[in-house]
Amino acid sequence: MNTKTTKITSLLLALVMLLSTFAGFSFTAKAKDYQGAVTKASVLKTGDTFQMGYYPQSKVNDSSLINRLSKISCKMTSYGYIQNADEEKFTYDTVNMTFADIVYNGNMYRKVSINEYRPTYTGSSSSSGSEQEENGYIKGNTYYFKWEPIVWQVLAKENDGVYVMSKRILDSQPFNNVKDIVQWSGCSLRSWLNKDFYESAFSANEKSKICTITHSNERNPRYGIDGGDDTTDNIWMLSFSETINKAYGFSEEVTDNDIARQAKGTDYAKSQGLFVAPNNGNDFYKGYEGNSIWHLRTPGCTVYGESVVGFKGDTSDGSYRFYCFTDEGVRPVFKLSLTSQVSKADSPVNLAVTVTVKKANPLMVKSKAVSIKYRKLRKKRLSINRKKVLVVKNAQGKVTYSKKSGNKKITVNKKTGKITVKKGLKKGTYKLKIKVKAAGNSAYTAKTKTVTVKIKVK
Repeated sequence: MNTKTTKITSLLLALVMLLSTFAGFSFTAKAKDYQGAVTKASVLKTGDTFQMGYYPQSKVNDSSLINRLSKISCKMTSYGYIQNADEEKFTYDTVNMTFADIVYNGNMYRKVSINEYRPTYTGSSSSSGSEQEENGYIKGNTYYFKWEPIVWQVLAKENDGVYVMSKRILDSQPFNNVKDIVQWSGCSLRSWLNKDFYESAFSANEKSKICTITHSNERNPRYGIDGGDDTTDNIWMLSFSETINKAYGFSEEVTDNDIARQAKGTDYAKSQGLFVAPNNGNDFYKGYEGNSIWHLRTPGCTVYGESVVGFKGDTSDGSYRFYCFTDEGVRPVFKLSLTSQVSKADSPVNLAVTVTVKKANPLMVKSKAVSIKYRKLRKKRLSINRKKVLVVKNAQGKVTYSKKSGNKKITVNKKTGKITVKKGLKKGTYKLKIKVKAAGNSAYTAKTKTVTVKIKVK
């Protein structure tokens, strides 16, 4: 997700009262690790599963819950997904899709508004061929997805850590935002995984369990396309050769429809445009309905495409899937520290959360008219103490001042609110709009008030 996003912090599910209880209030939730039955990373083996981190996954279908969620005020943020790109001019047209994360009644939800379909690949039309529409996510509608624990499956335990991959496809993203010659080291997917996903999915404690590693990026084994420089990552995609690694639990044959390589996506991934093998009676899809394609970091048969794992579980080393296709799934991979403790995937989830409820800032601002002598102003500039023109009461947090409009010879000091009138200003009455901001603190929200001050030069 090329979210401009506002960087989502690790807001894991918060145990709070109904949001409606706090009308006029705002809150922040500082998430801690969920506490369930734990196991040591050092005893994990290939095929085991455990929970760690959170991500939006299941679609909310309860109509009464949707109604309550829809009444929560929130600021929507653009995903920043690219629809068309002019590389020579460095201009981009973006898809009109927005999101917001909200907390309600002890759970966190992602609100997604599909105002425009996401194209199947950058440069195609957003009005046709949309996988979102095929998956039942219709343009003009808004959907909600619950943040849930991510289940990871163990690929292998080695001397330096435990290598794991998400059991399900968590999102649908292109290998690169635009069709271009690119390698894993410079693609947008790598950046998204190590920034957007890493920062939003894991708490600070969980990040401490994730090892940063440097790995080589192999050539395409059949066509010899260069895989690029070595990279150092927290999160990455499997390589082609790793998907045929018997030690990871996979078949050694690339053409095998290996059940261990087959994967299904979450509801959220489908809402982002993930291709899903349809149940339409076509023999080509029979037996694999609901499965999806997922990314590898190894290039395909051209410098513009990548290798992938198909929906049947076969590994393709000659994929004609261009880097800019948006309908391929993301199954993040990382190395877990051997000293870590993790929650078993079948254990109940209980959150320990610190919630801070903030009250509305009681800032009050009133203005007073003031007069200054023209004869004095002819000789030098004059300063007016803030208290002579502004009455500021009950401000919580640091107070700052800024001029919104007025004569250019009248200025306002940001820190003190002192007004300075430069010499030479002619006689008359001048109106000055001043914005007063109280930054708030741990108990109160920020607040701004804009007032009009009259300064008479006579």
